[in-house]
Amino acid sequence: MQGSGLLLLWNDIDPAVDAEYKRWHSREHVPERVTVPGILAGRRYARTDEGTQRYLSVYELESTAVLASKAYLALMEEPTPWSRRMRPHFRNLSRVACRRGASAGAGLGAGLLALRITGTAAGKPEILTAIAACSALDGMVAAHWCEADATVPELSWQSATGPAGRFDRILLVEAADNASLRAARAKIEALAGHAAPGAIIDCGPEYALLQVVHG
Repeated sequence: MQGSGLLLLWNDIDPAVDAEYKRWHSREHVPERVTVPGILAGRRYARTDEGTQRYLSVYELESTAVLASKAYLALMEEPTPWSRRMRPHFRNLSRVACRRGASAGAGLGAGLLALRITGTAAGKPEILTAIAACSALDGMVAAHWCEADATVPELSWQSATGPAGRFDRILLVEAADNASLRAARAKIEALAGHAAPGAIIDCGPEYALLQVVHG
C-alpha cells in the first residue's frame, strides 16, 4: 500500500440505478479521482454477502492533506453532470480519512476485511506484533493499522444519506481469497483485541476486490 494516508468510503446505492452506478464508478468516478496529485490509487470492492454498505472504496494517498488540496476540492465542489446525477442515489454512506501507522506483509489481496475500532489502543510494539501475526495467517498477504484523522470534514451532503461512521482506528487485512479471509476472521478479531484491549471492534463483512486504478 502506497502513501501515509487513506480515504475509505462505504456506501449503498438505490437499487434502481445499481447498474448505472457500477458503470459510473468504474469508468468515470474512480479514474477521475486518481488524476488528483497525491491520490496514488483507488480500489473498488463489493461485500461478499447480503447486507448494508455493499460497496467499499479505498483511496491510497500521499497524506490526508491531499483532501484539502485545490485540485481535490475542485472535483468535490464542481462535480461532472454524471456525478451530480448519481449523488442523490447514495445510501448509508460513511466516509473516513485515516493515517496509516504501520503495515506488515506485502502485495494486494483479492479479499479485504476492515475492522473498525473505537477506543484506546496498546503501544506500538503490541500493534506491530498484532499486524505481523495477521499477515502471517494462512491466506493473508498484508495487514495495515490506521488512525482516523478527525480533522478531515465529512461531505457536505453526507449527513443526509447515512451514518457518519466515525471510529478511532481501523485494521485492514488483505487476503489472497475470501475463503481464507472467512476462515481467519476469529483469529484476526482476537489479534485486533490484543492491539486495542477493551476497545469496541466492529469486524464487518468481507469485501471482494473489483478494480484497482492507479494515478
